Amino acid sequence: MKMIYPDWDQPIIFEENRVNSIYLESPVVFREILMQLLKQVGGEDGPFVLSDGEKIISLSKSMEVILSPFVVNLDDKKFYAQIYKDLQNLAFGEEIFANTQKTMNEARQYLVEILDLMPYDLHLDETMDFATFAKSFGVKILHDEATLADRLIEYITLVKNILNKDIFVLVNVKTYFSQSEIQEIYESLLPKKIHIIDIEQPKKTYQFPYEYDIIIDTDLCEL
Repeated sequence: MKMIYPDWDQPIIFEENRVNSIYLESPVVFREILMQLLKQVGGEDGPFVLSDGEKIISLSKSMEVILSPFVVNLDDKKFYAQIYKDLQNLAFGEEIFANTQKTMNEARQYLVEILDLMPYDLHLDETMDFATFAKSFGVKILHDEATLADRLIEYITLVKNILNKDIFVLVNVKTYFSQSEIQEIYESLLPKKIHIIDIEQPKKTYQFPYEYDIIIDTDLCEL
């Protein structure tokens, strides 16, 4: 799998155990690249082309851009929207469909009995679906994070497991974390077949053996 940008000679190659680090020395180019990526991840057309062989892949379905580790939300609504869809598909699968119907009918009947005891008239919505039923029990994601690095690792893992995205763009991540923390983040995520693009400004003094660098200087020359 690879991604090309028309102004760059080198494609971004996605392989196992590889981090693509892109250093953009020009603030203007840095800003423009991020704006273009954000638009395409949001579903708009743009210059980046992601492909797997001959197949063109939508960035909005495969990529997540993380502008800062401070803004990741481990209880993001997008996680729960997908979780309830997955739960509903599982509940109405052939294996447990009968038990799902039985349980929901019993719960509904119990509510009807309680409503009949009220001193005023109440109505039970007949269209309640399984997602609404599950929400009433307060389904929550279990969190095990302790540090900012742990939160970032967990967020990326949740996006991978729940939303099935496997390409993550990290922005200036080396500004927020030490070299040892960056190593921990990379080496926690790479075995999970997660692809990382690290967009930085300016270039850091260290490099890991699994990092592949693309450097665009202020003259827009590719180094």
